[in-house]
Amino acid sequence: MSSNRVFSIVSDHKNNLWFGTQNGLVKYNRKQFEHLPLPFQDTTSAWLDKVYPIINPNAVHALATDNNNNLWIGTGGGGAYCYDGENFKSYLTKIGQKQDDSLYHNWIPFIRKDNNGHMWFASMTHGGVNRFDGKEFTQYLIKDGLSDSQVRTIYCDKSGKIWMGFNGNRNSGLTVYDGKSFKTYSVEDGLCNKRIRAIFEDKNGNLWLGTDLGNLCISSMVKSFLEFNYNGKTFLTCYSFR
Repeated sequence: MSSNRVFSIVSDHKNNLWFGTQNGLVKYNRKQFEHLPLPFQDTTSAWLDKVYPIINPNAVHALATDNNNNLWIGTGGGGAYCYDGENFKSYLTKIGQKQDDSLYHNWIPFIRKDNNGHMWFASMTHGGVNRFDGKEFTQYLIKDGLSDSQVRTIYCDKSGKIWMGFNGNRNSGLTVYDGKSFKTYSVEDGLCNKRIRAIFEDKNGNLWLGTDLGNLCISSMVKSFLEFNYNGKTFLTCYSFR
C-alpha cells in the first residue's frame, strides 16, 4: 500500500480491489498491490489556485465503477479521472468556468452511479453536485434546490431517488432529488446533525445516515421521529418519508 490512510474501496468486474489513499490509487489483484500514479496536470490559473487551493491532487477520495467497467476516480483537488484499464482520461477544469465536457470544481470526495448508469460527483469546493450522462456534465447548486454547495456524500436508493449529505454549512441537512425537484430535511425536521458523511439503504428500505453525532436511521415504515438514548445522549433517530 502507498499509504495507511484509505478513503475509498471498490471492487471491479475482474474482482480486483481498488483503494483510494492519501498518496494515490492502489490496485490489489488478490496477490499483490500495485500503485498507479495519476497523470495530474494543473490547469488552474495562479489567482484561482490561491482562492481554491489544490489540497492534494494525488489523494484519491472517491472510487466508483460505471456500466462500461470503467473506474472513476475523485481526487483532493485534481478533478476526476476515468480509467479504462489502460488509459486515464482527466476531467479537470479551470475553477468557475463552465465546460460541458468537464467538472465544475476539482475536489471530489464522493462518486456514485445512479440506476440509469449516470455518474454523480460530489464537490467540496462549493461546486454542488455534478451529473455525467456519458456525454456532458450537469451542475446542481443552491439556486437549483441544494441546501448547501459543499456535498460530502451521495446515495441512489432502490426507487432511483438521489440522496445527498452535506458539510454542515448554511441550512443544510439531508437533500433528496426525485429527478424533478429537490427537498431538504433539516435539524428542524428532526435530524440530529446536519453534517452527513455517509448514506446507506438496507433491505427493508430504511436509510441509515452517518453523522458527526453518530448513526441516524430513517425508516420507511414509521411516520415519526424515534430517538434512542444511551446514558442520556441520543445516538440514533428513526424517521419516515411515507
